[in-house]
Amino acid sequence: MTKLKKLSNDVFEASYLNIKEKGGPGNSEYYFRVEEGGKIGQFYGLQTAGVDANGNMLVYDRNDEIIPIGDAKIEDKRFIGNGASKVFLSWNNTLRYKQFDLNMFWRGAFSFDIYNDRLYGMGLEGAGSSNVLRSAYDTELKHPGGLISSYFLEKGNFFKLENVTVDYNLQPRENKFMNSMRVYLSAKNLFTITNYSGNDPSTVAVNGIDPGVDNSGAYPQAMVFTLGVAINFK
Repeated sequence: MTKLKKLSNDVFEASYLNIKEKGGPGNSEYYFRVEEGGKIGQFYGLQTAGVDANGNMLVYDRNDEIIPIGDAKIEDKRFIGNGASKVFLSWNNTLRYKQFDLNMFWRGAFSFDIYNDRLYGMGLEGAGSSNVLRSAYDTELKHPGGLISSYFLEKGNFFKLENVTVDYNLQPRENKFMNSMRVYLSAKNLFTITNYSGNDPSTVAVNGIDPGVDNSGAYPQAMVFTLGVAINFK
């Protein structure tokens, strides 16, 4: 966990700093707020309190009373999550059996939130986009409300098989051209274990000062297969 130790000095003085402006015409909202002594990567917005009968979002005000999101004020915002991962994990392992080698590289990140901007921009009937997800018509919420809220925050925990390679090593008979030959099959981005509903969470930045925002324009990760031969010549 990273904290901001000091924000002000003799020239510049501020009690907080808003970071990473949300896109859109006339928008002046920011995803993050950082304060002296506070954590880095804190999402700042409205706390969701459910959805009314018309599919509009309800939120908590500063007194923890439930109000329509259209009645919310700046004073009603609070820290609603954190996009900076607390735990990173990687595992690289090679298994050998006779002439076969199997190499696997796994990696993951845990204990962090992702703001699902894909859901916000294309996942609701009233999202305002001409290109919406098919699942938009199965969602209880019909209108995003136009403000940053915890409704679009999800746990971004993931563990993925980043790369796996199978080798077959050939030792040819004594000759004057080559010493050895290796035939291999490699697969990248084979699968990701996660409950996050947006893009592959491994493509979302989970460190730095503004982590955990899944941009709706992000391109999906491609699964790549490679078949090759490596020859060691004399």
